[in-house]
Amino acid sequence: MNRRTLALGLVTVLTLACGDSTSAPVPTQISVSPSSSTVAAIGETVQFSARLLDDKGGEVTGAVFTWSVSDAQTASVTASGLATGLKAGSSFVRASSEGITGGATLNIDPIPDDLEKVSGDQQMGTLRQILPEPITVEARDANGNPIVGKVVTFGVVVGGGSVSPVQAQTGADGRASTTWQLGCSNDNPQLLQAGIGNLTASFEASVDLTALAICQASVPGGRETLPYSADLVAAGGDQASLGWSVVGGALPPGLNLQGSGELTGTPNLRGDYQFTAQVDDALGASASAQFDLKVCGGPVTLAPGQAQVFSPDGPDGCGFFLPSGDNGDRYRFGVVYTESEADSSDVPSVQVKMSREAGGAVVPPLGPPGISSAAAAFRAGASPRRTFALKEDLGRAESRARFHRELRRAEQELIRSLGPNARPLPDTRGPNRVSGPLRASPAKRSFVNPASFDSQGGCTVGETVRAVLIKENDHVAIYQDSVQWASDRMSDDHAQKMLDFYAAGGKQVIDTYFGGVTDVNGDQRVVVFVSPVVGEELVAFVWSLDFFPKVDEIRDGVSWEGCAASNAMEMMRFNHDIIKRIATGGFQALGAAVHEAKHISSVYKSLFRGDFQPLWVEEGTAEIAEETAARIAWAGAGGPAVGAMVDGDDLADWTEENYAAVSVNASTVRYLSSQPNGVVVTPLGAAPGHSVYGSGWHFHRWLGDAYGNASTAGADAPFFQVLNDSVTAAGAQGVLAVTGAPSWADLLQEYLTAVMLNGTGAPQGPKAITSYEFTTTTEIFSNPNPAGSYPWAVNAIVGAGDLSGPAPFLADNDGGPLGPSGFRIYDLRSDGTGLGLAVVVTAGPASSPFRIVLVRVE
Repeated sequence: MNRRTLALGLVTVLTLACGDSTSAPVPTQISVSPSSSTVAAIGETVQFSARLLDDKGGEVTGAVFTWSVSDAQTASVTASGLATGLKAGSSFVRASSEGITGGATLNIDPIPDDLEKVSGDQQMGTLRQILPEPITVEARDANGNPIVGKVVTFGVVVGGGSVSPVQAQTGADGRASTTWQLGCSNDNPQLLQAGIGNLTASFEASVDLTALAICQASVPGGRETLPYSADLVAAGGDQASLGWSVVGGALPPGLNLQGSGELTGTPNLRGDYQFTAQVDDALGASASAQFDLKVCGGPVTLAPGQAQVFSPDGPDGCGFFLPSGDNGDRYRFGVVYTESEADSSDVPSVQVKMSREAGGAVVPPLGPPGISSAAAAFRAGASPRRTFALKEDLGRAESRARFHRELRRAEQELIRSLGPNARPLPDTRGPNRVSGPLRASPAKRSFVNPASFDSQGGCTVGETVRAVLIKENDHVAIYQDSVQWASDRMSDDHAQKMLDFYAAGGKQVIDTYFGGVTDVNGDQRVVVFVSPVVGEELVAFVWSLDFFPKVDEIRDGVSWEGCAASNAMEMMRFNHDIIKRIATGGFQALGAAVHEAKHISSVYKSLFRGDFQPLWVEEGTAEIAEETAARIAWAGAGGPAVGAMVDGDDLADWTEENYAAVSVNASTVRYLSSQPNGVVVTPLGAAPGHSVYGSGWHFHRWLGDAYGNASTAGADAPFFQVLNDSVTAAGAQGVLAVTGAPSWADLLQEYLTAVMLNGTGAPQGPKAITSYEFTTTTEIFSNPNPAGSYPWAVNAIVGAGDLSGPAPFLADNDGGPLGPSGFRIYDLRSDGTGLGLAVVVTAGPASSPFRIVLVRVE
């Protein structure tokens, strides 16, 4: 190819390549303006315009558009794009050209411009008559068209009558109607007003006032020993000559009806009364009406420290009445749901209505009781390191509860699946609970873990692991998984602290409070197996199948069903991360070993009873073991004597000895500050941190104090030993059997009384909390630190430092949910003026499982 041919070829290629720059524009879309428009009247118009645009955004000139609407009943459009609203609604206005369509929205929203009276004005009637002609108005827009679907509001403005309905929508004719009943009033005429937007229409009705009518439908109730006053009112007749009398039934003793219509006196006998009152005038007009009058019991009379129990009232009940007394008189009352079944979804509500009678000036409520200076200082400046550790401990509580609930359920299923001969190995201790000579534990030994700890794992061996002995004493041997030991060895110092704490208080508590631990393998020790099988959200746990033989065997002619995954010993599995936190002030591991040893004791007994304790008992009493061991160790280190009442000053310094006592007080904060709360379960809707560890411990701590005489060191040990025995029923029935309380409701009433009086300075009564002054021990924390203070009354006034004080005697309506065996507390203080405060609690019939407990505090 020569150069000329190549040059011509290049020209040809360049010409072809540049051809797009001279091609014709391609129409791609239609833009309609305005994109949206609203008309305020039927028949109003909007001019739309359209532009045809090409693929480069330029306008294509000379385009011809065809206009249409999506809803021809709502709007119309001309060939020039002039759209008209035909009825309320919206329509899409379309423009089409060259096969392309664009559009805009037309909204037709008629606005009322005129409100005309149609019927019902200038009628005449008698007092309380329903007028025959309906009150009707018609709403129109600016073009005089009826407006559909708008709300008209009707209301009586003079005369005190009523309308029905109060609001009505305009129909297709733009009209809305109501019925007017004239009031019992001497106003003449009576007036009604209809309104829509800023438009109004007024109606008048003339009233025939020659006849008499008694205006009240009812009279207020009264109370024994309190002054009563109510006025009967009549309209019509000769008002100057009216006279009243009782013509039927009887007034309550102590009340009289004056000729003026004033009903006054002081009722002195409670009951339900009915009487007929008649009014006459000098012209011969007369009217009568029958009234019911309930006289309720008089004010409650309580001395500080005394309590009274009530059943809930229905909406028409009397409730109870707190006298105003002197400035500073203080009361607390609590509503308790006395259900003992641990159903987290069982969360009923109560309503509390408080009304002040004959009130005077209200003075500010007195401040809350002060907390000890040391506790206040600690609360303001708690060690961040230790506070964080405690927060971590509490954060595990609910996940621990869920795990243990599922673990016990899975164990029961597994034991049932093993058959009727499935039973734990016998205790090798002799009649005096003493084993043979103590032998040293092997330096290394093998342990097994099941395939899983749920019901699916069964007794299948998941793994056999070697374990290394870290340390031991006469009661406990601490082993660690050898693989974990190689990479994350447990500190000898931490192991020694655990052994020392158990020796200082744990062994004594487990033996005296819970009957000791068994010894199914004769080694006389509890094994703490530090293992990675314990999840990070857990502290430790006991697997009850470790009490069973590993293989089927016959002993003394009795068949024993084996479980291959059993270790055939008293064992707790432990989280190493929890133990390592000892180094940074998190001493949970020390008490947790006692906690789990208690499980070893009680779970073994439960296997013979055939029924595990519910979680609130099992974990609540395990927390008792941990806390009591701490009290013993703490006393040995110079702390308060076992049995003495601990206050916030005592707990201001956290040590490895008292850490468990600090922890249970923090759990109490999470439990009682929650609404709803519950002793036997964490109810749905409870605040984060509420758990049966906190509620179970607090309740059992009270049981030990009130029924075990815990103010004497160790005196409560027999109580807890019987409660956890295999022959004692599980759950609430066992608690009732040991306490001798007539019913669960009675027990909870005593518990609530003790909670409301604790730390108040009032006499505490025979079933008091004697171990802790919770009003100060729960105030030492920077976290948890909810608003308010023990026992977290729901109506309390929260002041400086998030401390709470009682509310004044004022009208109030409150309500909320309660979990099983949970309660809501109210705190009130009088300013000494007026008659007092009426309180009505609505929570079902008197036979329902609710009770109200009232205490006098000051």
